Amino acid sequence: MQGMLLKKQNGTGIVLTSDGTYCRGAISEEALLGEEATVVPPRWRRPPLWLAAAVTAVVFLGLGAYRFLAPSSWAYVAIDVEPSVEFTVDRGLTVIGLKGYNFAGKKLASALGDIRGKPLDYGVESLLEKALAAGYLREGEDNIVMVTGVCRQEDERIGPEALANMVADSYPVQRGKVEIIALYTDTDVHRQAAKNGLSSGRYLLQQELKRRGVNIAGRVMREESLRSLGKGHNLVLSAVMDDTGWVLTRPESSFLERRQKQDVFYAAPVPVQKE
Repeated sequence: MQGMLLKKQNGTGIVLTSDGTYCRGAISEEALLGEEATVVPPRWRRPPLWLAAAVTAVVFLGLGAYRFLAPSSWAYVAIDVEPSVEFTVDRGLTVIGLKGYNFAGKKLASALGDIRGKPLDYGVESLLEKALAAGYLREGEDNIVMVTGVCRQEDERIGPEALANMVADSYPVQRGKVEIIALYTDTDVHRQAAKNGLSSGRYLLQQELKRRGVNIAGRVMREESLRSLGKGHNLVLSAVMDDTGWVLTRPESSFLERRQKQDVFYAAPVPVQKE
């Protein structure tokens, strides 16, 4: 390749070609700076076949080892009070990820710290305790907790009844009524909910309300507490959801009763909500 010689050193040089391209390569000792000169670009050498095969093998082995060693997501469990937080778990129901969907959820997830490697029930219990400490669950008041499961395949451990009982077993508030609404949906709904910045449970609630003619903006649905959503729109949230869910309720009890006996949760019939 020919061009004006701009630099020359130790048998190599750089020329500027007529089309404005810089080219580096071997050059004769007689070539002079500023004059037309010919450079021979270095030739690309094909690597030996054994080296290419070895590199390919290492890449595939690395990918295989990563897939084997890295935990894969099996299910998602979202807890909604005012904070909206989602656990990602593997087949053993071990937490491998945590995500906050709203401002309160992100704060709560941050307060939980890194709980990867912990069992799901430990994560749920820790989350509810943090929610109580932060004032999202309140002593002596009516509280609503919604838990929503999503799984790649049918798994009764992620079913509404199992999740409702998991929340009930970990529920830390000693006084006041509580309603635990447990739902289950599929991965398509989970994907669509994430696109809208909502947990699966809040997305299901938003879509069902929309079907009934109640339109709630995405920001409001994302940030408000379930209790505020119910009161603000005069809704019984458990009645809005279809009958595939599971509802547990605890009647109001005093601190004294709590000390005398274990909390009793009742499986409540889904009440009728007029459309």
